[in-house]
Amino acid sequence: MVQQLDSFRGRRSKIDPFVELVGKLADSEVAKRAGVTTQNVRTWRKRRGIPAHSQGVGPSKPEVPSRWAFKVLVELKTGNREYITFGEDIVEAAEHAARQLRSDDARILSLEVVGVAL
Repeated sequence: MVQQLDSFRGRRSKIDPFVELVGKLADSEVAKRAGVTTQNVRTWRKRRGIPAHSQGVGPSKPEVPSRWAFKVLVELKTGNREYITFGEDIVEAAEHAARQLRSDDARILSLEVVGVAL
């Protein structure tokens, strides 16, 4: 089976050495070990028909985080300032930042994803 997976479409993948773990561990754990994203592992696994790892306890955990943290760079009369805001996506984060900065003197210069919010 490993030989067949190694030659899938004639390309080698960073995930190939971890084939024995795919489906036995969570995609996120295999991704950490292989140095790739969880989405890379999920796609690799699905293309090969390997079922996902199941912990067997309760409903499966959603793969997409519901809240993100964003760094907001704001231009003020006194200079630029950085803030952190949260949202389900960049649009919600931008809207929240704009509401909080209700000033004609403040202008959002950029929003950058910091990471998943706990």
